[in-house]
Amino acid sequence: MILGASGVLAGMKPGSLLVELSTIDTDTVDELARAAQARGVRFADAPVGRLAAHADRGESLFMLGAFDADRAELEPLLLKMGTTIQHCGAPGTGTRMKLINNLMALCYCQLNSEALVLAQALGLDIRKAFEVLTGTTASNGQLKEKWPAKVLKGDLSPGFDIALGFKDLSLACQAAASSGVSLPVGNLVRSLFQLARHAGKDGQDTSVMTDFWAQLNGIAPVRL
Repeated sequence: MILGASGVLAGMKPGSLLVELSTIDTDTVDELARAAQARGVRFADAPVGRLAAHADRGESLFMLGAFDADRAELEPLLLKMGTTIQHCGAPGTGTRMKLINNLMALCYCQLNSEALVLAQALGLDIRKAFEVLTGTTASNGQLKEKWPAKVLKGDLSPGFDIALGFKDLSLACQAAASSGVSLPVGNLVRSLFQLARHAGKDGQDTSVMTDFWAQLNGIAPVRL
């Protein structure tokens, strides 16, 4: 806990630096920034990008929201845990960028799943279909990097749990609603993730969406 009488912030000295690495909602990150400022504590947000496998290898990406004056101190610390830092602007922008990034990545989960299930239903060779889809402008990082390592080889252990994917989609949709922005695709994919969760897919990787749609359509699991 960061806020409150016994929270982390209460024990920090003025001039020290508080860094939030979690993926949280925009209102909360702004509240943390204000509370830190009121105490004379510097604040930055640096939510983590890439997959769990990258984190295991120390290859994470950080979307950093920090004042320029704090970057020189922060970046060497973050690079001990990862390889890439994207400075997004002032405190709060890292969280906002992470929500947008995950919105796109998680929407790809649904689109990739529909494409692969349809390919199998149409009798295509899945390996050849995969080569075409990853060799044209249809390709995306989720399909090219994650799918062959997870669902397409039958490994649904949670590199990124579908429950967490639903949480991040909810945060993105909430941020959009607060900003008066319509997210028709994002809200639809959020609802579809919720269907998969109700079907018992919690605890499995987000790529399980491919198995979920194959199952609903009475099609065998898609595998390479």
